[in-house]
Amino acid sequence: MRALLFAKDKQLEDAVNMAFSILGAEAKEYENKPEALQIDSYIKYNGSILLGDAKGHDRWATNSDISQMSSNRNHFFNLVCGENDDMPKGLVVVNSFRKEELVNRKKQECCTPKALKVAEADNIAIIWAPDLFEVAKKVTDTKNKNYAKSCMEAILNTSSGLVDFPKK
Repeated sequence: MRALLFAKDKQLEDAVNMAFSILGAEAKEYENKPEALQIDSYIKYNGSILLGDAKGHDRWATNSDISQMSSNRNHFFNLVCGENDDMPKGLVVVNSFRKEELVNRKKQECCTPKALKVAEADNIAIIWAPDLFEVAKKVTDTKNKNYAKSCMEAILNTSSGLVDFPKK
């Protein structure tokens, strides 16, 4: 799970899927994807489908990082979903400034202001990777299924912008 704090690419993607599994979701690498899709995580939770993209950067996340998820979510809906399916929720897990000490990183600075505006316009939730680490660690340590559920609900209820997890 520490990969949520310092990793990028496949290592970060695997850690994201592990964290979602700890929170009670069925999470896995998205396979059988059409060429047009660039989705890292396929997550099912209580009948909802979430599509995740993990971004590990030495800088902040940009509007193109968020726009990519919006495009992928729309392609997924058009290419994979049936007529009666709901639009999947798009989310981007951001591990910005991953080489910096954790105490020097700030959640509010994980994305550019323009990226946050794109997330708002396109209804994309952004999860700061250190936050996901903290809630997954808390659930692992306490085995508190109610807290895990409230964390998943926080993700599902965030229509756009940064996810704020419960403090319990």
